[in-house]
Amino acid sequence: MADSASTIKVALASEETFAALQEPWSGLLARSPAASPMLTWEWVYSWWEAYREHEVSRTFYLLIARDGRDELKGVLPLVLRSARSLGVTVSRLEFMGTGEPFDDETCSEFLDALVDPDSCDAVLQAFADYLASDPSWDEILWRDVADSSPGAAAQRMALLLDRSAGSSVRHTKAGACPRILLPESWDAYMGQLTPKRAKRIAYERRRLGRDHDVRFRVAKGADASESLADFRDLHQSLWQSRGKKGCFSSSVFDRFLTSYTQQAWESGNVRVCCLDVDGEPLAVFYAMSHGKGLYYYNSGVVPDRFERYSLGNIALGHMIEYAIEQGYREFHFFKGNPASYKQHWASGSVGVSDILIRRGRPHMLLLEGFERGRRVIRAVRNRKQGNS
Repeated sequence: MADSASTIKVALASEETFAALQEPWSGLLARSPAASPMLTWEWVYSWWEAYREHEVSRTFYLLIARDGRDELKGVLPLVLRSARSLGVTVSRLEFMGTGEPFDDETCSEFLDALVDPDSCDAVLQAFADYLASDPSWDEILWRDVADSSPGAAAQRMALLLDRSAGSSVRHTKAGACPRILLPESWDAYMGQLTPKRAKRIAYERRRLGRDHDVRFRVAKGADASESLADFRDLHQSLWQSRGKKGCFSSSVFDRFLTSYTQQAWESGNVRVCCLDVDGEPLAVFYAMSHGKGLYYYNSGVVPDRFERYSLGNIALGHMIEYAIEQGYREFHFFKGNPASYKQHWASGSVGVSDILIRRGRPHMLLLEGFERGRRVIRAVRNRKQGNS
């Protein structure tokens, strides 16, 4: 039987409560329509531990919803912090896992509230009522919410807040995450690709195997920490060869991912996939498992050497084949531009949007005016450039 709104109680959790929530949180995630490895307790807890004071002070703001039997029915993991835009300082609520400086980004995507489906309406109403009654925030910015999320919790809460708090709500497309709906076999997947693409994949794999000893493996047990170190080294070498920093140049990101990986190994949610050539790991792909989906997060490939073999493509193909063999039904990439290599592998995509909820306070209206003015100036400048 579904719970009524009156039986759901929402409270602001303590950090001590957060640390003890792993088991009930994981159970709630398994029941929740929201599906993402970045909504796991391990990801969110590791992020909070690493980023809580990084660059800006964040106030812990984790809302939990319980029913009359004290069972966990909903989780809304947020932080409250000051943000400055066009000279206006605002108090902003945002998801844990977002809001980092560009060089330290974790790129968390498919974020949402976790809600027990049997209590969904009551929990979302209770969350919205709590937020509407709290005067501490000026705006809520929820980034990279999946457009097609079955629960659509964030979208529904935004509508409830719009009605109850006199707020304005804006949805902005943030990009698309390519996805493969996996068939029953690798041959069937190859049959979904264009003949030219399928022929190229088979040729690259065959040529490398003819010239070298090749092994694809998924790190387990004692190999895990060594393979993570290989991933870190290869990623940094590749990006630095391109004149860029690489994500492990950020010490806070390195600390976060190391902590998350240690936690997630125990839960069985991390896959470090290695392509060994002549006994040496030359391409390492970091992926996360959630439900029936495998999510490719990041990678490292040896620069300069073996360029003629397209090691990254070969390793990615093996990882997709592995996902099929393991019974996964979906293979997810995270955001990429329309010309990204990811599109060559995908059979579709999941759109993500940012949701901005603002209260009609005087300084927020001033900010809205500044933003409108900036958009007008930008439009005039673009029109002039188009006519020149």
